[in-house]
Amino acid sequence: MRDYVVKYFSTAIAPFSDSISSIGVIGGYLHEPELNVFREKRIKIKTIGIDTENDFFLDLNYPIPKNARKEIGMYDLILCSQVFEHLFDIKQAITNLYHLANVDGLIWIGFPSSNRAHGSPEYYSAGYQPELVTKLIQSMNLKMEILYTGVVGSKRYYFMNHALSVWPSTKELDKPILQYDFSRLPGPRYKDCLRFLRDVPGRAFATFVQNKVSDDVRWACESFVLARKN
Repeated sequence: MRDYVVKYFSTAIAPFSDSISSIGVIGGYLHEPELNVFREKRIKIKTIGIDTENDFFLDLNYPIPKNARKEIGMYDLILCSQVFEHLFDIKQAITNLYHLANVDGLIWIGFPSSNRAHGSPEYYSAGYQPELVTKLIQSMNLKMEILYTGVVGSKRYYFMNHALSVWPSTKELDKPILQYDFSRLPGPRYKDCLRFLRDVPGRAFATFVQNKVSDDVRWACESFVLARKN
């Protein structure tokens, strides 16, 4: 479903793409799929988070230390995807994203609408509706303008995520059995074959579940909000 989120991201960011010369990736890496939109441009990209691979350390649950603000810098676009479900202080996280954005800078926040439990490292929420983030922004009196919000999902993705405990790729979602992703299995090969046979009945049922991607909140799996700092 992330592929569909990227399409919405590309549409939402297109009117502002010429004004973006720096991107701060929060809680992510240089291979985040949203960054593919900018591959042909020379843009400064820095990663900010709690992993040792990140350029700068920052835990969004806590205020940015004053001595770190100058080092981390500010950016034309703040990209924060698949992070909020791992936070316990959403308001503080929004405040931090606000401080990391330049004036007139954009803040893209992508997060689950409904998800299954997973680590990375903590897990606090199965997801939120975009209205939660927009209401928090409004209640905090931050100088931010909401530009774009939405949700996306499908009955089949929802079923495979919650009933089969798998995050299907776009190909798997289209053909749950024929495009079975063996690469996610731990091995050895003979056990992987047994796991495949175990999973076939559920995936066979999934092929009869509607796979129309829509913004129907009942089957929404991903949410997103685009805001601008004024």
